[in-house]
Amino acid sequence: AGQHLCFYSRPLNCLTSPSSSYRVKKIIGSGAYGKVTLCQKASNNQMVALKVLTNPHDDYAGQKEARILQMLQEGDSGHDNIVRYMGSFQYEGHHCHEFEKLDIDMNDFLKSRPHMTLQLTEIRPIIAQMARALQYLKTKGIVHCDLKPVNIMMTDHIQQPLHVKLIDFGIACPVGEAEHGTLVQTLNYRAPEVQVGGAITEAIDIWSVGCIAAQMFLGTHLFATTNQYDLMRHVCDPPTLCMSITWLTGPCTFRSINFQFENNNEITQKCVLSAFFIS
Repeated sequence: AGQHLCFYSRPLNCLTSPSSSYRVKKIIGSGAYGKVTLCQKASNNQMVALKVLTNPHDDYAGQKEARILQMLQEGDSGHDNIVRYMGSFQYEGHHCHEFEKLDIDMNDFLKSRPHMTLQLTEIRPIIAQMARALQYLKTKGIVHCDLKPVNIMMTDHIQQPLHVKLIDFGIACPVGEAEHGTLVQTLNYRAPEVQVGGAITEAIDIWSVGCIAAQMFLGTHLFATTNQYDLMRHVCDPPTLCMSITWLTGPCTFRSINFQFENNNEITQKCVLSAFFIS
């Protein structure tokens, strides 16, 4: 199929919704649930991103994601660090979600850098923005469930350097709706409680942000693994890191940071924002 969007094995160059038509320019992303296309909207010539779900029979997934996206937009214009959702429609049975057009994802941004690393002065504002996005998700009662570099997008890495937005709410869920034992998150960013069948709470997103922060600095995964058993071995026996990793906490150690814990002893989004690292 290459750069073509295909329905029923035929290339598709144009989609239509009740309010507009969309000319497909190219495929800009793909995954297990669908493809993301760069489209030109006929009603105003605006360039937008359309996420088209692959399975035309999976109404539940499409409706669930649309419901989450609507919750994130309710009562205001959304959040500055979460992709702007512009509506959903169906085309030939396929759920389509419309978003603002963004730039490159964090994974590609890291690949463009020497040793795939960032400077501390770059990491700090990115992690602060992610913490603010997660604070906003918490006010809406939403867990993202799949935080990783490819789901963090640069708004415009030339005109607005280091301004990032969180994308892809395909497996996000309201707190309390996910059953214990549900296996979410990509392996290298998976929280231990998910791996052992624990509760799905906002805390699992905080774990992922920590893994991403370390990856930005180290140029490699903090817990590099290819299977779930190896992951738990790495988590239970953390790697020995060089002294320069003290950027995580400044002059103090993990144990000496005065984090304020909530009643379930989880590190919260406010803890991340108040930590020495991004203060």
